[in-house]
Amino acid sequence: MQAVQSTSIQKSTEQDAQQAQADSGASVLLLGVGSLGCYLVAKTQQAELPVPVCYALMHQKAALLQNRADTLCLQLNETSGPIQQRLIEEDYLTVQQAIAHADVVVLCAALGGASGAVLAELAQLKAQDTLAFVITPFTFEGGARLKQAKATLQQLENQCSSILELPNDLLRQALGGHTALHQALDASNVFLHQALQRLLGLMIEPGLIHLDIIHFKTMLSHRGRMLIGWHQLDLNQPLSPQVASLLQQPLLAQANVKTAKAAMLFVQAPDNLATDTYCQLHTELQR
Repeated sequence: MQAVQSTSIQKSTEQDAQQAQADSGASVLLLGVGSLGCYLVAKTQQAELPVPVCYALMHQKAALLQNRADTLCLQLNETSGPIQQRLIEEDYLTVQQAIAHADVVVLCAALGGASGAVLAELAQLKAQDTLAFVITPFTFEGGARLKQAKATLQQLENQCSSILELPNDLLRQALGGHTALHQALDASNVFLHQALQRLLGLMIEPGLIHLDIIHFKTMLSHRGRMLIGWHQLDLNQPLSPQVASLLQQPLLAQANVKTAKAAMLFVQAPDNLATDTYCQLHTELQR
């Protein structure tokens, strides 16, 4: 597995970030499908990242599509046919162009239902530099949803550059079996939003030691499953337990590590981190 370890010191100004984006000429399209996908896109917009990201929402309910100047809103009709039949012609051409012109496309959705099928069709519109950011159902949601989610994952593995999957069962194990369902779903949404924000940050926010969109596209060239983990260092606490906590996150579970093609570790450090601590951090992550 290819491992990329990123230590980022967030001292850059908004002007720095905008200049870095302008210098690279790179663009990122974040497209959410269905209720979960639209939620993740909306939450990411609220975070007001310091550089522009192209946002797109796709849902059959008009109420969930925000009327914002910086958002491409695409309403699906309620038929069950292919996406080209579920969008008006103008919208289909628009999303085709948006996907084709983006340097990196991030597709977000929950699998196991209609959203996954739409996601798989969208992935066919761009063969390279596309990441599917997806969540798969709890086991107790039933065999039909699990079977459909598995089938969609197989499609995405053939169509996308990389897949970043969060199985809800892993989150259930991390939270404990006594957690109420609504609390588990809320925790899942928060975790996904944080993971997506860190992922975009790695591509577009400059740090003292910086990975940019070119590095990220290199990661995507290792076609297959991708993992991501993040942690904010606390200099008042020992380093080793913090690294252990990073590596025990649900998305870095041992079963996932064995099948992943690439991993991206994001460590946010304060500006007074000593060089010796950087060396120690590197040593801990290499173990």
